[in-house]
Amino acid sequence: MIGRTFYRSLWKAIALGFAMTHGLQAYAGVAMDRAAVRDIRAQSTEYPEYAYTKPYCLRYGSGKPDLLIIGDSIADGWSGYLQHEFPDAVIDARVGRQFSRAIPIYAAMRQYPFFRDIRTIVLELGTNGPVTPHQVQRFMTMAGTRQVYWITPSVPRPWQKEVLAVAHTEARTYPNLHIVHWHQAAERQPGWFWTDGVHPNWQGVQHLVGLLKTALPQSMTGYAESRPDNPLLIPDIPENPQATATMQAVTLVVEGGGN
Repeated sequence: MIGRTFYRSLWKAIALGFAMTHGLQAYAGVAMDRAAVRDIRAQSTEYPEYAYTKPYCLRYGSGKPDLLIIGDSIADGWSGYLQHEFPDAVIDARVGRQFSRAIPIYAAMRQYPFFRDIRTIVLELGTNGPVTPHQVQRFMTMAGTRQVYWITPSVPRPWQKEVLAVAHTEARTYPNLHIVHWHQAAERQPGWFWTDGVHPNWQGVQHLVGLLKTALPQSMTGYAESRPDNPLLIPDIPENPQATATMQAVTLVVEGGGN
């Protein structure tokens, strides 16, 4: 029987690999609104570890994950809560992430043994810029027969209509692409967001997660038996591609483990 120590070592290697391959990528030009960061730090929740204010996270709660979540600052900021609600998920999220970055991230994920058991993917992307049909088509080709759930962005920016149009068009092409209509649920709900009007607050993220849980198969959801304080976190990945030397000083904090 493979033990906890093996999975800790495996996930350390995976985390370091991701830090070196896409952890050093430059920002796409969009950083988390400072007002949102102040809000997320100030608002108390029942469990403070649900909120996260670093620019990048790679989390896992199980040695044998069955769900992959790729997201931007929304998934990053509430990654602790997502991990609690989806204890068998791998969560890879970064502030300012564009949809196009999901393609190399997914390609890198496929190199690791755990990936074989992942049959469901959640994309929380589209907040930070336009999405092209070609990008979605490339991702869906790579996903193969896996089920993909795309959370549509609720963002008061010019590209929202374009992203929604692409999402719905491609969902008609790919039967395994499912649209999670966050933009519809959050419409005319200003109380669900921080002051920037983009990032959901504690009330909003509960609605977002509830919507996602309704869309996903029941087997994908379920509370963790114990609250994971930060199962695996890369605390602060430098964004400067020249900062390779800094990466050597990054500490991987592993508090969770596998079976």
